[in-house]
Amino acid sequence: ATIQHAIGSAYLADSNYTDIGKAIASLKKAERIFQSLGEDGYLAPTLVSLGLAYQQESNLTDYSKSLSYYDEAEVIYSKTDDLKNVTVSKRHQGSLLYKMKKFNEAINAFRSSLSDNEIESLQDFAFFDLEYFAGCYMGLGQNYLAKRILQSAITDSKSRSTKLRNSRILNSLGIIELKLGYNKKASSYFQQALVLQREIFGEDKVELSLLYHNLGMAEENS
Repeated sequence: ATIQHAIGSAYLADSNYTDIGKAIASLKKAERIFQSLGEDGYLAPTLVSLGLAYQQESNLTDYSKSLSYYDEAEVIYSKTDDLKNVTVSKRHQGSLLYKMKKFNEAINAFRSSLSDNEIESLQDFAFFDLEYFAGCYMGLGQNYLAKRILQSAITDSKSRSTKLRNSRILNSLGIIELKLGYNKKASSYFQQALVLQREIFGEDKVELSLLYHNLGMAEENS
């Protein structure tokens, strides 16, 4: 079973997702064996991998199979008080529900992944999960809440990875302000993002081109 899981994960790791069918077949074999043995500790990560596999196979609108696997994994993690993986499962669910435009359900999933310290939790979000969380509120027309989530997720860390994450958050805030017609606010966010990305990439125009484009849009409309 562990070998089948490893084979399935290897197929899943293919960045072009050319062998998703093979990944699913191997992971399903591992799932059946772990279920028959009652090995929940191995079954839960297999279910998560199946969720990821079906997510890549999806037609981009129906993620029901992926959601069901994440739900099953979450139940197992909850039984064993594995709070870290419960949180990961909740955020997987939130991201998929966002893509399905089920914004209220997605918000519930994301919010249930937060600890008592909401700001600390938001700062721990992966960037794309954070964008989806904020995007739910945008989809519901609650722009203030979308901005508050993004603003709360910015951290003071000076590490390269954190600077890049912060620059992406600032760019997202700029895009929201641009859509709302607040061009000066948008320009300010884009400029802050540029400062951080210059510290990381220097003047590499490829990396900075999107921000220059967004800044140009904001200043053109000011």
